[in-house]
Amino acid sequence: MQVNPAVSNWQQSLRRKLRLLTLTACVSPIHAIAAEFGSEIEERSARNSALTSSIQTDYVVQVLLSLVLVVGVIVLLSFLLKKINFQARTGSGAVRILSVVPIGAKDRLLLVAVGEEQLLLGSSPGSVQKLHTLDKPIDPTSSFGPALEERNFMSVLSSVRRGQQS
Repeated sequence: MQVNPAVSNWQQSLRRKLRLLTLTACVSPIHAIAAEFGSEIEERSARNSALTSSIQTDYVVQVLLSLVLVVGVIVLLSFLLKKINFQARTGSGAVRILSVVPIGAKDRLLLVAVGEEQLLLGSSPGSVQKLHTLDKPIDPTSSFGPALEERNFMSVLSSVRRGQQS
C-alpha cells in the first residue's frame, strides 16, 4: 500500500497544528495565572522595598541616637566622678590636702595639713615621701598672684633641696 505524499504532508501538518493548539491551550491559562501573580508579586515587591528602606532609615536613626545617649552618659559620669573624687580628696577632717602640684608625668608635690602642722610630700607611683615640715604654715585660701605663688613654691622647693643636701 502506497501512501500519497500530499496526504502524508497534510497529516503531518495537521498533527503539528493539533500539538500547537493543545500546547497553547495548556500554556495559555498558566500564562494568564503567571501574569496575574507576576503583577501581584511586583506590587508586593514595590511595597516591601519602600517599607524596607523606611525600616532601614528608622534603624540607622535609632542606632545613632543610642550611640549619642551612651557617649553622653559616659561623659556625664566621668564629670561627676571627677567632682566627687576632688571633694573626697581634699577632705575636711584632721588630714587635708591643701594643694597638689604635678612635677612630672606621674610625680606630684602635695601640701598636706595634719592638724596644725603642714607637710610637703612627694608622691610618685611607687611611694610617698615626706620632703619637708613647714615652720610657718601657708594659708591656701589667700589670693596670691601667679608670680608670688611661683616664688613661694620655688622658695619651699629650694629650702627642701637645701635641707636634703645638708
